[in-house]
Amino acid sequence: MSQTAAHLVDHVIPQVPVRQWVLSLPIPLRLLLAAQPELVLLDELMAGLNQTEIIEAMDLVRKIRDRGVTIIMIEHVMKAIMNVCDRIIVLNYGKKIAEGTPQEIANSKIVVEVYLGE
Repeated sequence: MSQTAAHLVDHVIPQVPVRQWVLSLPIPLRLLLAAQPELVLLDELMAGLNQTEIIEAMDLVRKIRDRGVTIIMIEHVMKAIMNVCDRIIVLNYGKKIAEGTPQEIANSKIVVEVYLGE
């Protein structure tokens, strides 16, 4: 390892506040964050995850959002959507049926009717 690379590893990288959680990410997510995107589309990130993994993924999404990245999530795990998102758009067969805060969506008659029945 060159002296410059060793210096980076030993002195610069440890000073970066997100180092631990970024280094624990899968390589594709590390590459994504390295590009410093302004917008990220997450399509069914929570699919197939157990409850512990969902909580970890929600924390990851919050951390990315808190870095100033706009996130568009397509997700069926409502626990994640309701706990991570500031605004929600609900689609039914490709048509928007509701838009609002998590609280507004939870209280929406049309959303409840469409997804839970009358």
